[in-house]
Amino acid sequence: MTARYAGPTFATVGGVVEREWIGGADHLLVETVHPNLSLRSIILPFTDALVRPARRPLTPRLFMAALPITKNKRLRWTKDGRLPRSGSVTTRVLHPVSVGTYGVDDVARLVADPSIIAAWRCADASAERQATG
Repeated sequence: MTARYAGPTFATVGGVVEREWIGGADHLLVETVHPNLSLRSIILPFTDALVRPARRPLTPRLFMAALPITKNKRLRWTKDGRLPRSGSVTTRVLHPVSVGTYGVDDVARLVADPSIIAAWRCADASAERQATG
């Protein structure tokens, strides 16, 4: 009998692998029950399914939830190029609305180094002081 792996669903895995907790809940022993399937071919679609949402571009709302900035700062810094857009997503409620998105890597860079945003704020404050004299 040839086993087919249809994708990452519990029902599919239930017939393809045997699971057993070892030492409480710290380790899980997983063995394939079909000799023509490798455990790697079963696990890879699951890891891809888990990672894919984390790599999607962020909407402005999610972007601001990840960073300590206001909507006005996000708009200003996007307009002047400090926050590059990664693309856009279109939604349709009454009519199509396009929303700019931001890359996950850009957010990760800014979260890892808060001095970047601090420097931008300092530069903005300096520019405002010069403008008002």
